Amino acid sequence: MEANPTPLHSEPETTTVDKAKSSEPSTPNNLSDEAIAQSLGFPTPEQQKEYDQTQQRIQQKRDRFYGQPTVRPIDYAKLSDDGKVHREKVAGKLTSTQPAISRLDSILSRVTAFRQPMRSQTLPFAEAQLIVKAIYENALAGRERKPYWTQESFNIVDDVTRYFIGDPTGPIPLTKSLYVYGPVGVGKTYLFRMMSILCEVVPIPEMRFSMVSTKRLLRAISDTKSLKPLARIEKGNWLIDDLAEEKKIVRVYGDEENPIDHLITTCYEAFVDNGKKTHFTSNRQPDEIEPRYGTRAYDRFSEMVEPIYFPGESLRTDPNLLTANP
Repeated sequence: MEANPTPLHSEPETTTVDKAKSSEPSTPNNLSDEAIAQSLGFPTPEQQKEYDQTQQRIQQKRDRFYGQPTVRPIDYAKLSDDGKVHREKVAGKLTSTQPAISRLDSILSRVTAFRQPMRSQTLPFAEAQLIVKAIYENALAGRERKPYWTQESFNIVDDVTRYFIGDPTGPIPLTKSLYVYGPVGVGKTYLFRMMSILCEVVPIPEMRFSMVSTKRLLRAISDTKSLKPLARIEKGNWLIDDLAEEKKIVRVYGDEENPIDHLITTCYEAFVDNGKKTHFTSNRQPDEIEPRYGTRAYDRFSEMVEPIYFPGESLRTDPNLLTANP
């Protein structure tokens, strides 16, 4: 068997180091420094200058931003009660018992916020008194009557006027509705007509009210055979005229109902929930309401209204009629 022939001139083997050296880029010795810098990606003097200027502008903006106070001073006058308590707690000025008291005060202040706001007085009483007097005299002229209210009657008119304009010095609580009662024909309904005109001309929008008699209200309930007519009562202020002069029972869908009991409940809920006012006139004493409508309705009625007695004798048979041609 013949052996492999050995080459006369064998090439030297290439090592790893030699390969690495051969892969390095060769730099000709005749290149300038600028060419070498450009080939290596170094910026030109113009590019470097532009870069430095950009960095300088960034640093100036950074100095302006961070040179301002990072936390604005606190205006304690504008802090809420909870905010003041928190700041004192952070500052370490509160004892262990103080936070509970402050928290309770904060809760109580929220509870107070649910209270119905008090009405502010619309105009001075002296001005309102002159307006009411003008309304009264205008009505007398239109009906050809002489003045018929006594001084005692005008005292009640003044009290009711103070109530409607929101005068806190008056004797009638501003938060309640009115129950004006007295003899037949003394001018109870007309008193409210005067107040209605007062609320329109001043104006006093929050005290404006609509008027309906109990007889007319029950007629609507009887015609519709439902209690739907009562739904309007809870949406505004009302005067219910001639309370306790209506029939006690009407039929609703064949069942006997006492709508006034539902009426008082509706008025009471509107009064408690939304501050709506429902005024009443009647020929009945306040203590006659309970036997007629029951203890439950009377309790709600008493909480809702302020009784006011309107004195006098019937004006419907007043002899002081003026004739156009005597």
